[in-house]
Amino acid sequence: MTTAPEHHPDAPLRAALRYGVAGLIALVAVSAVLGSIVAGMAGLWGALIGSAIGGFFILTTAALVLFSAKLESGIQGMVMLASWVGKLLVVMIVIAVLKQFDFYSRGTLFLTVIAALLIVLGAETFGLLRQRVPVIATPGDITPDDRPKQDRTNL
Repeated sequence: MTTAPEHHPDAPLRAALRYGVAGLIALVAVSAVLGSIVAGMAGLWGALIGSAIGGFFILTTAALVLFSAKLESGIQGMVMLASWVGKLLVVMIVIAVLKQFDFYSRGTLFLTVIAALLIVLGAETFGLLRQRVPVIATPGDITPDDRPKQDRTNL
């Protein structure tokens, strides 16, 4: 006899991260092929770098939410704010360094970053919404109108 697995409170966040990674992997494959077809080797590099930047930006947020879920809300807010500032600084530095090189396609990089942000965020949202979260009501939460009709005769 098997029993239902226990529900973990962070299961929706894990699913969001899992779907986000899957979406990023699919984007890397598609954008690498399309970038290579359209712009050659420079398109391939643009697609790979763009996927890394967009995936890093979104997946870091999901991972930090998952790992800081057990912290107090004030500390969790500070962690999220600091991570956003840190991520913005890292992306700005990477873009500033990349600006001096020309081995990648800037158009492919731009389109892939935008696609990564949209696809990974959409995949995370899909993964989060697919999870079933149990709702537990205590006896004090149930009103007479919430009970089935056959129980109303015993009021």
